[in-house]
Amino acid sequence: MIRTEFPTNRAELKEQFGYLSFQCTFINTDVVVVRSRRTYKYVLITYCCGRKTGFICEDETLQWEKAFEIFKEVPSNYNDLDQWEDQNEERLELLVPNTHNYVFIDDKVIREVVKVREKNNG
Repeated sequence: MIRTEFPTNRAELKEQFGYLSFQCTFINTDVVVVRSRRTYKYVLITYCCGRKTGFICEDETLQWEKAFEIFKEVPSNYNDLDQWEDQNEERLELLVPNTHNYVFIDDKVIREVVKVREKNNG
């Protein structure tokens, strides 16, 4: 096993800390990329607690209407993605990160973002 400065998956977190409690807005948020096998254009679909919550289209050549159409077509439940991918494997592919990985965000960064938002809203 390669040792890293921070545990990178659930098993290492459990081994290192035993029990963890996260207080975080982003907890249990998954990002899935739906990519066309023909054009390689893609849309990022976000899921929170297993429910579809939104999409991000960074590809400037993909029309917003088409990105929204893909968003509507993708299952609302994260657990249905495998079956949906099997049904659409000829035209689309899913890129999904390892579910046991976590992203650590420095508390200072979060405080600065909150401070900027409060300044802009107040």
